[in-house]
Amino acid sequence: MLRFLRPNAFRDRIAPASESAPEGASFPARGRLALTAGFIIAASGAILIGPNLGTVLAGSDDHAAFWRAENARKATQRQAAAPAVRQPARAVKAVSTPSNFPRVDGNTQKARDTDRMQILVDELKDEEGKLANLRQAFNNGQPARRGDETNEDTYRERVANLRDDLNRTEKNIEALKREIGKLK
Repeated sequence: MLRFLRPNAFRDRIAPASESAPEGASFPARGRLALTAGFIIAASGAILIGPNLGTVLAGSDDHAAFWRAENARKATQRQAAAPAVRQPARAVKAVSTPSNFPRVDGNTQKARDTDRMQILVDELKDEEGKLANLRQAFNNGQPARRGDETNEDTYRERVANLRDDLNRTEKNIEALKREIGKLK
């Protein structure tokens, strides 16, 4: 149901009659006062800007000219960069090692590879041990509560951290196995 407001209802909602203009002043009178104040402010701004108006307009023309030139330059670059017809790919020549490049004898390289393999195997054993400990602590998503975990949020945060550690350790094990597979 539509409700019709009395003529001064809007004014009374903004400022009750006790706080508003003196008795007898109407809403349109206040509106005229605000409009007059607005014209005075606009006129003062025009007076301050007036002497610089030519500079402002000239500056905007320079600015527009700059961007037109910039856009034209970029369009030219795009056309120059994009080839009209694609050339078939050329075969890449194999680059040979320079003659003065240091060489390592076979035994030294074999020793290095063996050392690398041993380091990777040791890291794999460490990560697998860490994974076993994390799985035991994680207990299929239901780890035992600790004494300092009286708040449910701290417990959930620890469970989330354990899950992240489990995933990270599993990924590390996969990466180590890939590296070991490359050496064999």
